[in-house]
Amino acid sequence: MYAIDHLMFEVDDPQEAYEEFNEVFGLPNAWPYVSGYNYDSIGLNFGAFNVEFIRFRIRFGESVLVQKNKIGGIAFRADQDLKTELENLRNNNIAFEIGEDIAMHTTVPLNKSRHEVTPFVVSYKFNTEGWRKRTQEEFFAADGGKLKIGKSCKVILNNEYKMYDKIVSGVQFEDGKYPLTIALCSRLSCKPNDFEYLGANFHFCDD
Repeated sequence: MYAIDHLMFEVDDPQEAYEEFNEVFGLPNAWPYVSGYNYDSIGLNFGAFNVEFIRFRIRFGESVLVQKNKIGGIAFRADQDLKTELENLRNNNIAFEIGEDIAMHTTVPLNKSRHEVTPFVVSYKFNTEGWRKRTQEEFFAADGGKLKIGKSCKVILNNEYKMYDKIVSGVQFEDGKYPLTIALCSRLSCKPNDFEYLGANFHFCDD
């Protein structure tokens, strides 16, 4: 079963979007700003997963001429080798293609033409254990940031993604206004209002 690795917001200026978004949350960095041939990217650490702000030049192997500001993707982390993961997708009758194959990782978009928010599997080519341990430690050291967010959270995908329920763990599927809702546990006595960001909804509930 796949767990959510990160959410991907496609934006004109990743650094600016990161800073504006984190004015609300006050959480630690997951990875610093990187600029490469295919994209520019920076990540925010939500403990159980990361949030990526990215500007594509090449998106899953296709050139991007106009960048749309939107929630663009949901990344599921591969825990087995890529060959095994692809066989697993075939066995579950899920259409896929190889999107990006670079030194650090391979991405595998699922039913790319079917969804506005692209689900994809990311298979890392390096041992992520140390990085994941560090981000967990830094998340706990930040004490949940400005909104006192706990590690536990709930990810809710619209029912259009229910075809993935046999391969994805830690996700609920419901009908709703948003393709993606993140329910975050907050220790604040007065919970903030829901925070909508580029088509995704962040909802705050009791820790």
